[in-house]
Amino acid sequence: MGQGRPRANKCDGCRRRHLKCDLLQPTCKPCLRHGFSCERSLDSMFVPYWPKKNNKTSSQDSEYAWPRKTSAPQSSTALAPVTGESLWFAHLYAMVSSGTESVLETWIGFRATSYEADSLARESFVALACSFFGRSKNSLDLLQWGNSQYLHCLRKVNIQLDDRETRTSPQALLTVAILGYYEALLLTAPSAWVRHYTGLAQLMQMAGPEACKDGVVFDTLRQSRFMMILAAMATQSDTFLSTPEWKTVPWEIQNAPKGSMHEMLDTVADLPGLKTGVQSESAENSRAILRRLDEWRSTWNDSMDSDLGLSDSSGPDYPSTRQGPITSSNLLTANCFCIYNAAVIMAAGHALRTSRAKDLQPGDASVLFHQMHEAAVGICRALDYHFQSSAGTSGGLFILWPLRMAAKVLRGGSPQEKLWLEKRMGTVMQSKGVWDIRREVFHEFHGT
Repeated sequence: MGQGRPRANKCDGCRRRHLKCDLLQPTCKPCLRHGFSCERSLDSMFVPYWPKKNNKTSSQDSEYAWPRKTSAPQSSTALAPVTGESLWFAHLYAMVSSGTESVLETWIGFRATSYEADSLARESFVALACSFFGRSKNSLDLLQWGNSQYLHCLRKVNIQLDDRETRTSPQALLTVAILGYYEALLLTAPSAWVRHYTGLAQLMQMAGPEACKDGVVFDTLRQSRFMMILAAMATQSDTFLSTPEWKTVPWEIQNAPKGSMHEMLDTVADLPGLKTGVQSESAENSRAILRRLDEWRSTWNDSMDSDLGLSDSSGPDYPSTRQGPITSSNLLTANCFCIYNAAVIMAAGHALRTSRAKDLQPGDASVLFHQMHEAAVGICRALDYHFQSSAGTSGGLFILWPLRMAAKVLRGGSPQEKLWLEKRMGTVMQSKGVWDIRREVFHEFHGT
């Protein structure tokens, strides 16, 4: 995005202390090592909407540079198309799920509907609901108005980031989570979702785990945790979510059970850190993650949460009867299965790349290759259930990273498996699902 300001080569904290900065998100290593608060221009974490321009040069083009210091724009509520917000909300409610929580739990963004009309969280939610409804119903007017409200909200977030007291408030965190979901569903700019969730991660880290005594903060953490981990993978950065306090304190404060998904995410949160260790340590950490994933799977198999089934018939789209479709009674279980397998692929692949020959016992490499292949096949076997049960809703969002990891393995497989993979990928890319982020599923990020 050439129109933005030049990229800073240091965070604000390192610049002030004359330290060499590695710009890791959300906390750079020098600040982490010295125990400093990693301060930076937080607006760099968020991406404004960049509308398509016509051939004529507009005098208003400069407004999209999103300057750091700006007056709050006047509310444009009066410009809203004549249609009921309740209609937009109902449509969004029918299509959006929390994905990592109980199938009965509502996405945290809907909390914003109970806020005052001029609150930033509600304005962000209205922008999302309007844009989504407009896109779904092919209404250009609604889509354009929703996009203008999205830009309006980004500017207000920009101003809010200057206020140290309010930028980590429950409403501020909820607002950024809503804006991140906006990018997941509507994708206004390449990789914008990564920057939004990286920004949310930094604000959440600033707030601290004790902030989860507030129910809105706790639910925002739980429902955004997976996406913040993916953003850390995409930026090849450590994440604060791998620290013990962030794996325990929020649930202890709320006296809330974790459930199988978040028990697994405790381990998945350690995956981004594999890229930052020395070779020998990184290889051992990879194997340790694989052992913990195996322990989680054993516990999960014995619990009531796991109810996977294998179809007796493979059908024409499957390479063999051994690879028939995998079914489940709910999308949460299917998401657990696919994310688990994606984590196995990432950890096993990293172990293979970083292990020295003298550290591998005879047969170790073949075992790791087998684990990766079985995990990739398992992901593709579960896709049919995802397509049927998510029915175009945002529940399908959580299959994208697993499918990406499966592709890394099966693209090197047999011709039959390659063809199978291409069909699976084609179904996702051609689907009429609500999650436009699928257009980036095979974009080349660093660590995912």
